[in-house]
Amino acid sequence: MLSQIVDVIDRNELKHLAGFQFDWTKKSSPQSLVFSANVADQVVGLVEFVRDEREQYNFMDLIEVVSNYRGSTVAGELLAFVGYDSIQQGFEGFVVWESKTVVYNYYIKKYGAKPSMGRRLYFDTQATHHLIKTYLGGRHDG
Repeated sequence: MLSQIVDVIDRNELKHLAGFQFDWTKKSSPQSLVFSANVADQVVGLVEFVRDEREQYNFMDLIEVVSNYRGSTVAGELLAFVGYDSIQQGFEGFVVWESKTVVYNYYIKKYGAKPSMGRRLYFDTQATHHLIKTYLGGRHDG
C-alpha cells in the first residue's frame, strides 16, 4: 500500500484528526515542514522535519502513524520521503532524529537506522536509497 504523501500547508487542517497522540497543530520549530500520508483521503500518518542546511541533513522532529495503520508500510513511506527530501536538498539522504527508547532498536532492525550519540539515530545515503526502493518503489530514487 503506497499512500499519497502531501505537504500540510495549513496546520488548522490537523485540528480535528482522530487517532493521533501528538498535537500536530503546534510546530517544533518555525522552520518545520509537515507532510501527511493519506489513504483514500484519510490522514493516516504524519512526519515533521527541518532541513538543516548548516549540518547538511534533515532533522526529523516527529513521526506518527494512527494505530490501525501501524505495522503497515506508512511509517516506512514517511521515513523514505524524508530521506528523499534530503537527497533533493543536496544532503545525500542523511536524516537524523532522537528516538524514543521503546522504538530505538525497532528503527535499527526494521528500517536500517544507524546509532549515533545518546538516543540519536540516522539514515545515511545507503540506508535512504534502500528505504526509497523498498517503500516508494524506487520512484523517487535519485
